[in-house]
This record gives sequence, C-alpha cells and structure tokens, in this order.
Amino acid sequence: MGGDNRVIMADPCSVEDEEQMVSTAKVVKAAGAQGLLIEVHPNPDVAKCDGPQSLTFQNFDLLMDQVKALNSVRGMPVPA
Repeated sequence: MGGDNRVIMADPCSVEDEEQMVSTAKVVKAAGAQGLLIEVHPNPDVAKCDGPQSLTFQNFDLLMDQVKALNSVRGMPVPA
C-alpha cells in the first residue's frame, strides 16, 4: 500500500467472535493497514451491542503487542 493512501480496518460486523476479530486485525495489519478500529468491552458477553466482535481489555492489550511486532517487521511506526 503505497502513496498517500491510508487504510483503516473498522471492526467488521461480519466476524462471529473475538477470535475471528483478532485474526482479521492481524491479517489487515500484516497487509499494511495503518489503523484498526476495534470495539473493546470489559465483558463482551453482556454488551448491549456488538458483543461477539468486541475484545476484552486483556485481549486488546495482547493484540496491540502483536500489532507492534507486525509494525516493527514492516518498518511502520510502532504505537505507544
């Protein structure tokens, strides 16, 4: 993905669960997306909306560690 194009993945409603959300996020980051929009909830099972594709705070932190590693390998800025 070159030039001035920016690619952001929005939390897709097509995923069925948290595991698919994490997998999808890693794939689009590895492909070069500059950003991820992910829903996070302390208890996705009781979320009033989008619970199945929401991440817990702990799993969000784990995903961000993996995103930082992917960014590092791709030579992209690493979020703080």
